[in-house]
Amino acid sequence: MTDHLFSHPEGATPLDPDEVDGLLPTYLSTREELNIAEQTNIAHAVLAAARQKLTVEKILTDGFVRTLHKNMFGQVWS
Repeated sequence: MTDHLFSHPEGATPLDPDEVDGLLPTYLSTREELNIAEQTNIAHAVLAAARQKLTVEKILTDGFVRTLHKNMFGQVWS
């Protein structure tokens, strides 16, 4: 039998203090809100990268990958 007193609807799981450490938007409080913020940030980074004239040689550089990663998560995580 599941104890419904301690369960949350999917996505409504509160973030614990360890998960909030390093989080930039202070209004995020649930797993679902965090997922949406990350997905939005990633989508913006992918669109920005798609607008560039990229070559395989550029994509396969350490600098490009680091910048892409920062753009994908930089608005959500410090």
